[in-house]
Amino acid sequence: RVYLDGGDGKSRTVASVADTIPAREWERVRVRDGEKGPIEVKAIKMRVTTGKGDERRRETLLVVRRPGERWFYLSNGKGVSLSKMTKAGA
Repeated sequence: RVYLDGGDGKSRTVASVADTIPAREWERVRVRDGEKGPIEVKAIKMRVTTGKGDERRRETLLVVRRPGERWFYLSNGKGVSLSKMTKAGA
């Protein structure tokens, strides 16, 4: 579960966060070349807060999707491009 910046203070599952992201905000990322051509996914990253009480920490949530599949990653790295994070996770 994560807390969104500027949100209402309630925690949400990462799946529910991903479900509310408008289609126009997702970016297409080419992760590698496949046997039948380039492999592309759609991805988005955002800063979130995880944990409770004194254990709260700021992290980057990366959501990667392609038809029928979806992956979620948390990272403490800041300043890493969406493309680089996506390629590392894919």
